[in-house]
Amino acid sequence: MSPALTNEPTDADFTSILESLRSAATGPDAKAAADKLALAVSKAGVETLIDRNVIQTLHAFALNKKSGYERESAAIGFQSLPAVLGAPCAPFFIPSLPILFELYADKGEVVRVAAAAAAKGILQLFPPEATRTVFKALEDILEKGKWQTKVGVLDALKNFAATAKESVADELGHILPKVEHTMHDTKKEVATSAVKCATSLCNTLANPDLAPHVPALVKCMSNPDTVPACIKALSSTTFVAEVTAPALAVLVPLLIRALNDRSMEVQRRTVVVIDNLVRLVRNPQVAARYLSPLVDGVKKIADSAAFPEVRAYAETALNTLLKSGASSGGTTPSRDLDTETAEIFKILLTLLDDSLVVRSATEPNAPSATRHALLTSSLRFQASMTADLVYQKRFLEKSRWNRCVGLYMKPWLGDDEATKFAESVRTHLHAVEQVGLLSFFSSVISVDQPFQEKHGAVKSGTNEEGELLCDTLFSLAYGALLLLSHTTLRLFRGRRYGILGANGSGKSTLMRQLRDGKVENFPSQDQVRCVMVEHALQSEDTSLSVLDFVASDKSLMAVPRSKIRDQLLEVGFDDAKQADIVGGLSGGWKMKLELARAMLYNADLLLLDEVRRRLSPQIAHKPRMSFFVISGIFAVSCALRSIARSCFCGLVGTVAH
Repeated sequence: MSPALTNEPTDADFTSILESLRSAATGPDAKAAADKLALAVSKAGVETLIDRNVIQTLHAFALNKKSGYERESAAIGFQSLPAVLGAPCAPFFIPSLPILFELYADKGEVVRVAAAAAAKGILQLFPPEATRTVFKALEDILEKGKWQTKVGVLDALKNFAATAKESVADELGHILPKVEHTMHDTKKEVATSAVKCATSLCNTLANPDLAPHVPALVKCMSNPDTVPACIKALSSTTFVAEVTAPALAVLVPLLIRALNDRSMEVQRRTVVVIDNLVRLVRNPQVAARYLSPLVDGVKKIADSAAFPEVRAYAETALNTLLKSGASSGGTTPSRDLDTETAEIFKILLTLLDDSLVVRSATEPNAPSATRHALLTSSLRFQASMTADLVYQKRFLEKSRWNRCVGLYMKPWLGDDEATKFAESVRTHLHAVEQVGLLSFFSSVISVDQPFQEKHGAVKSGTNEEGELLCDTLFSLAYGALLLLSHTTLRLFRGRRYGILGANGSGKSTLMRQLRDGKVENFPSQDQVRCVMVEHALQSEDTSLSVLDFVASDKSLMAVPRSKIRDQLLEVGFDDAKQADIVGGLSGGWKMKLELARAMLYNADLLLLDEVRRRLSPQIAHKPRMSFFVISGIFAVSCALRSIARSCFCGLVGTVAH
């Protein structure tokens, strides 16, 4: 264990410790010196990283081409400093990352191992909100480094994706093109690492419809010849979830390639996929920014495709694109991050205690600088993250503000005062934003309201009584066919609802998506238990009697046989019929059996798919039969009579073909 420093370290102490680190003959000796150095910085204050030339000296060690010992010692030094000083000092080590990643290509294995450990230790300090800043630093290294350095950066990006999924997804539009470029590197190791990295990055997408296609999407980046197969797979996908900016960052480059394919079949599938995807993009700003590059390609197909059918599909897709906000005139300008960060930095300066700033001689009320370069570096880092919090309007999430501001002010203010400073920054910016003075920020458009206005979605009234099970706006597609677009689904416990539509209009698809939890924003099964009644006996043991069959259900083991018997009686199974073998039942009786079993599950929402068509007339038309007295029923039928005449449902919705 390194000896403790009893007094505040002096200049001579730092010089001695750095010399011990430089001349260390073994790894353990270097580790002991590095730990002592980190302890000295911790006692004397983080300012000593610059004031005592600690970082500058470690850089000199790392760049000494003549001494592998010094390079290893530098890397070990950068292992100990972050470990001891912790996350508040993470911004100070960003400029050291290029030097550490350069050591990945060192001839000495011990140097490479030490450098990798140091880089990993530094990157682990950053919160998810710092993803954009960290990725920018890594992108620069990726473009300029040797092949070993590139592999190291790609692995670092991949690891970052595992700990900050949402933040990484927001950066896909910037980072993926860089990673895709390295897929075509002449070094096999780089190309392989790039594919793994891209896969991890794309797995951060929150879109469940695209998750199964991530391997194919990544393969298209490395091998454009696979684009037709990927488009074919996408055209067979049921799209449900909203399509957001991260998803478009992955899809649009693929779609552009597909639009330029010579095959009419690929072009047809592509414009149909585009038409369906665009309908699921709710944010007009996202549509304008990401979809505009598709307009010219779709227009070209609409004007000059050889087959009239393809031209017609392209014309439809073009109209959908233009209505969404996309245009051939170019993309909507992205955020001016430099301006946003600079303005937030100025605000942070004004809120700092006078002891930490230097007042301007010309403008006494406006501080012009901090009293230390490292504090300036930390504030700029905080400003970058704070700019995102303001842009995303996260003013009520106090923990985020403390993580992005308070944590990094601890070396200068102490724990309590740093927390107070973070709160003062949050409340100040919130107040300023509310009066509309943050004009340097791009406006953040609400997702739901503009699209409800645009697509005419009408919110249900509030005259219904009872517990609200769900109230959501969703879209549903099956393959290349959009079934429902921005549709409101509002259900109350204890009510009966019906849905009507022609064959192929998507009624059963909606039922299954509800059952499987694939309808966006619909409560999960642990919140709203859904059970679907349909023919599903093929894979079960039908050699049992009706009563034994239901009792053998693993989900009903705790239900008394007497309750099962009573439920079977309610749907028409007398004692004699309950003794019959399940395999010998007719289709109608099997459906009654399924219905009885479903009711025993105590579902919040019972989904009935064409049940009345398969039930006997006596059961199907029995008014307000007892099996309706459950938490809720959502029924499907092609015929209005089968629902309305029997008083089956209080509310009926229709699905247009």
